[in-house]
Amino acid sequence: METRLIDVRTISEMGPKVHFLATPAEKKELAARFDIPCLHDLVVDGIFARDDDVITFQGTMKTSAERICGVTLKPFTERAEYPLDLIFSQNPDEEKDDITADIFPIHKGKIDLLSTFSELLGLNLNPFPKSVNTYLDYTDTADTPDENPFAVLKKLKKGDPS
Repeated sequence: METRLIDVRTISEMGPKVHFLATPAEKKELAARFDIPCLHDLVVDGIFARDDDVITFQGTMKTSAERICGVTLKPFTERAEYPLDLIFSQNPDEEKDDITADIFPIHKGKIDLLSTFSELLGLNLNPFPKSVNTYLDYTDTADTPDENPFAVLKKLKKGDPS
C-alpha cells in the first residue's frame, strides 16, 4: 500500500487542515485487507495542531462499506462516522505513562495518513455486521429448562431410545 505522508515541520499551532479521501485503488486494497466486499468511501476531515513536541489531530472519519449480514448472509451497506482525537509522537512507547489515548508514530519526521486512517478503519469496523432491523430468531429447543446438552447422552446410556 502506498503512503500519504505529511511532514511534521508543516504542522503549526493550528494547522494544516486535512481532507483525506481514499482513492479507488486504496479502497480496493483496504477492502481486501479487511475482508469486506467493497469499501465505498473513506473520508477524514480534521485539523492538526502542535504544542511543542506534541502533535494532535482532531476530526471525523466517515465510512461507507458493503458488508455481509451475519444473520441473513446478504450484502448491505454500512455507514458510520467516528470522532477522531489522535496523538502523534516520535517515541510512542515513552509517552504512555500519563496518556490514555492511543499514540501513533511519527517516522523520520513524517506522519503516514493512509496507514493511520486504515488502522483506525480496521479498529472501528463492526466485527459482527448486521443489517438494520434484522434479528436472530432464537428459540430454545430444550424440553425443560433444566435439560442440558448431556441429558441426551444420559438417556442413551439408560437405554431410552427417545
